[in-house]
Amino acid sequence: MDYIQVTFHRVAVYQMAAFPCAWLYGYLCSSGHLPITVRYALMRIPDTSQPQLQEVARAKLEPITTEAGKNFDHAGKLQEVAGDTPGPIATEAGKNFVHAGKLQEVAGDTLGPITTEACQNSVHAVKLQEVAGDMLGPITTEARQNSVHAVKLQEVARDRLEPITREAGQNSVHAVKLQEVARDRLEPITRKAVNVTWTFVFYFRYIYLLVGGVILACASMGPYAVFIFIPALCHAALFHIVSWESVYKWAFLLQMTWQTGCHLWLMYRQYYLEETMSVKLSIMISSLMLLTQKVTSLAMDLHERKMTFTANYCTKEKSFHAVWRYNILVILSYFMFFPALLGGPLCSFVKFQQQVNKASTCCNYRHAWILSRGLTLFMLLQILRAVLFEKMNFQCDLMNCRHLGCIYVMWSTALIYKMTYYSHWLLDEALFHTAGFSIELCSHVEVSDINIFTLETTNKISVFARTWNKSTAMWLRRLVFGNCRTRPVLWTFAFSAWWHGLYPGQIFGFLCWALMLEADYRIHTYLEYVSKPWYIQYLFKTCTWLQTQLIIAYVMAAIESRTLASVLALCFSYNSLFPIFYCMSFIFLGKHRKG
Repeated sequence: MDYIQVTFHRVAVYQMAAFPCAWLYGYLCSSGHLPITVRYALMRIPDTSQPQLQEVARAKLEPITTEAGKNFDHAGKLQEVAGDTPGPIATEAGKNFVHAGKLQEVAGDTLGPITTEACQNSVHAVKLQEVAGDMLGPITTEARQNSVHAVKLQEVARDRLEPITREAGQNSVHAVKLQEVARDRLEPITRKAVNVTWTFVFYFRYIYLLVGGVILACASMGPYAVFIFIPALCHAALFHIVSWESVYKWAFLLQMTWQTGCHLWLMYRQYYLEETMSVKLSIMISSLMLLTQKVTSLAMDLHERKMTFTANYCTKEKSFHAVWRYNILVILSYFMFFPALLGGPLCSFVKFQQQVNKASTCCNYRHAWILSRGLTLFMLLQILRAVLFEKMNFQCDLMNCRHLGCIYVMWSTALIYKMTYYSHWLLDEALFHTAGFSIELCSHVEVSDINIFTLETTNKISVFARTWNKSTAMWLRRLVFGNCRTRPVLWTFAFSAWWHGLYPGQIFGFLCWALMLEADYRIHTYLEYVSKPWYIQYLFKTCTWLQTQLIIAYVMAAIESRTLASVLALCFSYNSLFPIFYCMSFIFLGKHRKG
């Protein structure tokens, strides 16, 4: 037990050391300083900097704009020429019209006295009219000729003006096309400048999380960090090599084989070689278990077609190598991001990518409240545990206890373990929220992954199992429980024992937990149909609560003791009365149900 407490203390120290980095990441993302920081970094990159892209755009646009301006000027001059050309033609036509009018007036003036004289002298009227017709004929003919000449001059002006106007229109259309070409050439350059900025923004976020995780792994695990880096790199490549139909099978087998090999190697060194257990090695094993959760969760998402690896909106390069580089970076960042490297709730790959790709991560009063609450409860639990149970040694006390004193030893030891887990989870969640990440369970945002009140007040083992480490419980439900057709509870807890390390105490503890869960479900289902007064119901809830807490203490003592000697000491103590009573109730109700 002392070794486990030392491991938790060391993890808590490293988690506290990671808080400044998590706060810096959340602050830069939420306050908008992260894009500014990246722009400053981009100015130091000569080939892809945004100012140089703008200069290139201006250099390409300038000759196009100059040519368009010249075409507009030429079109204007052509229109002026067109306006000057019909001017004299129209003036000459007007003069001809005026001259024709004067001729008609002269003809009228000439005809007037002749007509009068014709009226006075009827004898000479016919001759005078013939004389007037002879005199008027050439004048009228000349006026008609002048009118026809004016019409021809107007047609000539139209014929000369039409090609000039057509050329001016064509030049205007050409100028508009040149402007469109300039816009088309400028748009991809501007878009590329913006994309370079935002690509480096998102790249910087993923690199920040990945580098922070690598540094934290090296600091907390030392040379054993290699056992984390190798499977992370291998699975990042595996997800791009294997098809989506078989990726889940390969990822599960390879990762569980690697983890089981590490567990067996640890047991070989601990029990066969009798070496002292290294804290760094224990931290590596714990982090490897969390990596297994992430690998299998991502593999299930790919297998169920909930996501695919495609070009992200922040990677506009469509080349294969660009997409490959980006996906490898994102996957490695998901496996190694430091807020959830040593502990914390399981976050799916899709949710992780969405929260990182947000323009500003959510850093509000709710996150501040969760942070302050988690740190406060962490300190209170640590102080309470140190004051009440610091000098207790479970294995020695369990070996030396007698009769009913073993119940107190088991209960107090389980309480220490629960307080340690509670404080560790609260610290993990505080770090998780400090970096701007949120917990999402059952398709909605959860304030916390742990509910201490429910765990300590429930009178059902099933409720305790679902509430204890919710994200892990949901992962086991999805991975094992939902895929088993027969005895899913037994197979789920058997896999949990395999995942935790296959120590004798873990195998016994998880199988006992599965049996107690089945018995608890049958007992509560039977008693809920029995009508009873309120005081009987209150007594029933009190007794079942006490029974639940003692059975959970029994299971937790078996799991954490690990060694076969401790398990045998636990089995032959008075503590076994509580699970035996539940087993007998389970058998009795089973026979009663058949009868």
